[in-house]
Amino acid sequence: MGFSRHRGIGLAFALLGTAQATCAFAEETPSRTFEYLYIDANEGGSSGGHVAIRFGDEVYHYQHENPGVLRLYREGDQSFFHLYSALQNRNIRGVRVGVSDKTYGILRDGFEVERQTQEAYFDQIASDAEDAVLLEHFLRARSAQRLGTGDDALRGLSLPAAGFFLPDGEGAVAAAPDSPVLSGLRRRIAVARGPGFLAGREAELNRALRRLEPKAPDLELAPVSDGVAPPAAYGFARRYRDGVVGLRALEVLERALPLRPASLRTGEGADWELSAEEQEHLARVAADLEERLRDLVASQRPDFGVPLLVGMARLEALHASLESGHLFVLDAFRPDDPRLPRAALRRNAGNLPALDAENRRAFRAARAELFNASSFEEVRLTDLESTGNRLLELEEGARGVREVQLHPGRMIPARAAQRTDLPEISATDEVLRDVSVRVARHKVALEQALRQRYRYDLLTRNCVTEIFRTIERSLAQASDGESADHRLGGHVRVGFNLNFIPFVSAASVEDGWRVVARYELPSHRSQLLHALYQQQGSLATYLREANTLTSTLYHRAPDDSIFLFFTDDAPALRPLYGALNLASGVGAASIGLVAAPFDGGELLSAGARGVLFSFPELAFFNIRKGTFEFVTEHPASTAKREEVSR
Repeated sequence: MGFSRHRGIGLAFALLGTAQATCAFAEETPSRTFEYLYIDANEGGSSGGHVAIRFGDEVYHYQHENPGVLRLYREGDQSFFHLYSALQNRNIRGVRVGVSDKTYGILRDGFEVERQTQEAYFDQIASDAEDAVLLEHFLRARSAQRLGTGDDALRGLSLPAAGFFLPDGEGAVAAAPDSPVLSGLRRRIAVARGPGFLAGREAELNRALRRLEPKAPDLELAPVSDGVAPPAAYGFARRYRDGVVGLRALEVLERALPLRPASLRTGEGADWELSAEEQEHLARVAADLEERLRDLVASQRPDFGVPLLVGMARLEALHASLESGHLFVLDAFRPDDPRLPRAALRRNAGNLPALDAENRRAFRAARAELFNASSFEEVRLTDLESTGNRLLELEEGARGVREVQLHPGRMIPARAAQRTDLPEISATDEVLRDVSVRVARHKVALEQALRQRYRYDLLTRNCVTEIFRTIERSLAQASDGESADHRLGGHVRVGFNLNFIPFVSAASVEDGWRVVARYELPSHRSQLLHALYQQQGSLATYLREANTLTSTLYHRAPDDSIFLFFTDDAPALRPLYGALNLASGVGAASIGLVAAPFDGGELLSAGARGVLFSFPELAFFNIRKGTFEFVTEHPASTAKREEVSR
């Protein structure tokens, strides 16, 4: 949506003071650069600072997460900078390291292989968990059937995209006229493939589902190895779910079920009106999509059901647009997407016009891309749905209709239906129980192995040490025998030194590697404050903006601690401000202790954290900087952002 503090939404940062610097070159001639990023501390996650590696427009970084493991993530640089520099209000300092094309490729591939290896292992755990849930469902459903009782606690199975046509549970669809759109598609499939084609495919899928046999995993785990991914996890639950989704998609088409209420969204104004030329273009898009759906129903890929359901829902949206002359899009949000409370909108009411303008620009750009394309491309329709949903969501939230849902990045419509009317399988109860026990044991054993391999330790295995180890491992595996010193211009060691500390590691990189440029991306508040100094003068602006009571730039976010003065830009006054912040934290915690039964301990927690983050300020060290719930892009920062991206 371009304004949330949640990961991956929008982009906003400015580049100030890019400085070029050169150093002594090793023999290797640099033709590419990668970047080592140091992110300042702030309260919350990474309160001791953070580091990352940037290759082109991709950023790799390790994060500590439960249960005590370090996971490697890859993110787009715009999302990364928006999260850390804008929403989390942290300064980011980057150095560009000159390397050859070959070294650049070795390093980038090394991080990507490590990420994919980790993802494969964690995906196995997720697959085991899915198997356990489905096996439990069958056992409980069979027990309830034998006893002649219902089981209201049955969880069933979440079927992606089925929610556009089917309700949750096992209830039948309410009587409604056939969908003319799907009726037409059904007729054309019958002409092309024969009148009994759909019924034959349904029978084929039912037989395959009944024969589907759950298999017990091997409890003898292979060692978790660097860069060696396990086989892709396609367990019993996933195979069964793909079959059921395909079966339900064929049934939707066979019965020509209409879209469920609230599946489509549209807005008011010229942006949603269609010209005659645009309607002609959409008609061609609809015809192209229908042709693809006619091929998809005969596909032998096991996961054809989701694209078939989404495609049919999109076909309905296109025909609704053609019939009305008004653009409709599928509701692309999901029930588990995070929600922004109405109170947050009220706190940031002054930002809403700019946010609406930002969303509208993105929607218009996606709209133009769709109508200017010479042929149907699914990604263009996806972009239209994503930007249109964000635009409408904020508009409805600003009117107080409901809380605003958030979703980072591109949104693929996949409204799920939690169905409990699942086709039976032939496996006996004894088999299901045996496999269920083995799946649970396999999951526990794999979790323990991953905790050991990817364990987090503040001093010896953190976001810093694992970046350097990944670099060392990648370079060591190169077969040409060149040393890391030769490739990088020097060496940064981790182990019995202080390089596990983020800001120390950044200094070591500057001293040890072939650094060809440096830059800084100031925090969001620093950017805004700099602009105010230029417009209004320094002294009055500083006196007003130095504290949280009179600041016009900062409004306390719910997750922020209680504090009075900003100390990140006041090093000389930091101990004094820290003492006042400490006193305010103690006061808030004292009041919060009394108010805890009424506010669930929120004020007590915020006050206690205020005390905690004030202590470093007494020793001239700053951690807390405040965060922002909403950030829009500053137009003046665009050119500078492009400069750092080169």
